[in-house]
Amino acid sequence: EEGELHSMVIDRLVEVKLGGNAEMGLEHIEASSKGMIAILDAAASGGLFASERVIVVHNADSLSTPAGSPELKELQKYLSNPDPSLALVFSAPSVNKAKHPFKLLAKETQLVECNQLKGKPLRDWVVKFVRERGYSFSGHSLDLAMELLGNDMLLIRNAMEKVMLYC
Repeated sequence: EEGELHSMVIDRLVEVKLGGNAEMGLEHIEASSKGMIAILDAAASGGLFASERVIVVHNADSLSTPAGSPELKELQKYLSNPDPSLALVFSAPSVNKAKHPFKLLAKETQLVECNQLKGKPLRDWVVKFVRERGYSFSGHSLDLAMELLGNDMLLIRNAMEKVMLYC
């Protein structure tokens, strides 16, 4: 998984769902220290200060919900009637879609995979990233940057931001 792309997807979802209300409506839960029931309790609790909410469950791959378990049944119950004001995001560096809870989540929800970009898609992302900030590449500078920086989007982003500071 591409960590930078993963972060960008979550940031964009928060921006679309909450707009400028991210402080009030955004909650982060660490799955390795909470179980599925605690996560679903947080989802059911409603927002006290925000009408729209986003709960990001980090390291969701640490959740263990065997088939037939009470946790899986509660998740299935929630997914059958989700809160429309809530975006419940299960974030994981990798998932096994053949095992629960991801088997159920893949079936019932939208799964977004953030695979590492390579080749033309990565080049297109770099050009767009730079262009959105009012800059462009000249000559073979894009080729040289890509050769030197490789496929790590975070490294590329940081390097491009540094270069743009001096342009």
